[in-house]
Amino acid sequence: MADCKFQLRLTIVGLLLVALGTLEYTLAATASNVALGKPANQTDTANGADPSRAVDGNSSTCWATASTAVEWTLDLNNYYNIEEVSIQGPGSQWVTSVGAHSTANTTSNPPENIIGDYNRKWWYGALIEVAFAEKVRLSGVDIYEAIGWDAAGVGEIKCYVEDGWETVWNTTSKRIDSGVVTFSPNLTKPCSSSRLKLTVAPGYPHTYIDAVRIHGIPIGEAKLEMGLTHGKNEAENIMNLSTNSTATWSPDNKGPYRYLRIQANPKNETLSLCEVQVQGQLQQRTPYFQVATGIAMPNPPISTVFDVMSKTECAFVCLRKTKPECVTAQFDQATSRCALYNGFEHNHDPSNGKITIVFKFAAHFFAN
Repeated sequence: MADCKFQLRLTIVGLLLVALGTLEYTLAATASNVALGKPANQTDTANGADPSRAVDGNSSTCWATASTAVEWTLDLNNYYNIEEVSIQGPGSQWVTSVGAHSTANTTSNPPENIIGDYNRKWWYGALIEVAFAEKVRLSGVDIYEAIGWDAAGVGEIKCYVEDGWETVWNTTSKRIDSGVVTFSPNLTKPCSSSRLKLTVAPGYPHTYIDAVRIHGIPIGEAKLEMGLTHGKNEAENIMNLSTNSTATWSPDNKGPYRYLRIQANPKNETLSLCEVQVQGQLQQRTPYFQVATGIAMPNPPISTVFDVMSKTECAFVCLRKTKPECVTAQFDQATSRCALYNGFEHNHDPSNGKITIVFKFAAHFFAN
């Protein structure tokens, strides 16, 4: 008898909530960066850089692809109405790999010492080719070097372009700097590249270099897609990174969305991301539902409740389930079971007689 009374109360409250849900209302909220610290993945990476670097809140840490035709994905872990997405490319980059070199001592001063940020581990030689993760329109070069009685500074900087190496700065004499210095010459020629060649000043046998950093504007575009589920994107935009190191997009359709995917555009280019910010507001689970039929849910439910008497009661059971949150439910009238799901992944199956109950904000996703 007590169970029956409980079911009756549940049904009455559910009816009231669904009825109230027919009223349209807006909850005031402030948009924030909902991408910060969320789980990111990639299909390829250069130098072991973790994809989470793009959502760690630090624009000086970057992730880059080692090859082309790859993607970076983000799960926001919930459903958000998106106001703006911004992508920041590598305005500044450290060396990621080395090429041809003339090294005086490969044991104590190997060329790999020049990779990454400055750390007082020196490369010692006369010539070295260095590469960076992303091609940029070069605006500056910082060379962290040591100059003394047995070592001169860099005397020539070349930039690799389609037709070969082009000189962007050189000098015919030893510079008068001394000790550990950061050398940032004024480049004499524009260049778009991801590779440099550094040569010691004429007449001197070698130089010491700790690190090299380039500055510039990324060249190319990124394709951004957003959706409620994996692989079914409902909004996309091409973001141009060629005019500024940061590109922004305010989608016309605010969502809600949960998943993001970013690819280089075209796909035969590499991709580098230093920071991705998604300004959004959590989608409220207001008690406003819509019913669909002929739907099969491919993923297992997070929970199944028995002895449920109606689709209305099933909707209320879904509304009560908050950890993890239920966003879709299926009522099986034949067995009086209510299956709860925390995603919208589904297939259309006319033979499926279960009644699917979904929050209004995602109802369009289930339309035939």
